[in-house]
Amino acid sequence: MDQKVQYIPFGSKNMENTFPSIPWKDVEEYYMQVTNLEGAVVATTPHYFIEDGTPGEDESCRLHFLNSLGGIDAITFWQTEENYEVKSSTWQKPLSVPLIKSDGGNSRYNVQANDNRKVTAVFQEDVISWVKELMRSPSVWIEWKGVQGQPDDYLPVLLKDATYNTLKVDDRYEYQLTVEFQFSNTDITIRN
Repeated sequence: MDQKVQYIPFGSKNMENTFPSIPWKDVEEYYMQVTNLEGAVVATTPHYFIEDGTPGEDESCRLHFLNSLGGIDAITFWQTEENYEVKSSTWQKPLSVPLIKSDGGNSRYNVQANDNRKVTAVFQEDVISWVKELMRSPSVWIEWKGVQGQPDDYLPVLLKDATYNTLKVDDRYEYQLTVEFQFSNTDITIRN
């Protein structure tokens, strides 16, 4: 008997194309089952949570990641915190004669700026092994909604190293996961 690994793209965007009659904006979670010709279930995916009871679609954040089998999975989080980190160096310009008051004596150079985000989601214990794949993934992207006529895209992000609680004694079956990341590319600034 020949056995093959079959890739089935069952992310919510792919499912929208496959099942256009389903109102996907109202779906909170879903799973997929593969059956053989006799109707017996041969594979079942984990439950995928689209909104996870998040405060609103504008505040949600969807991270796509390279999973252990080389495919791309996605998890929806809600954004809890965002901050803007700016680093620079300074230099002092020599005084000129005559003194020009509007000419600054100290200036910044090598300005680097980037968004840092902290996002949260709640998972059941039975999907923690799947969530661990995000935690250790080398490649992660955030969904970006296009602006100023640009199409939607995926922007690369870097997950910050952390320790995650994946088994606990109290309230064991529900886990709140908080992930911190920053964009892989820093904001572009004018060089002086």
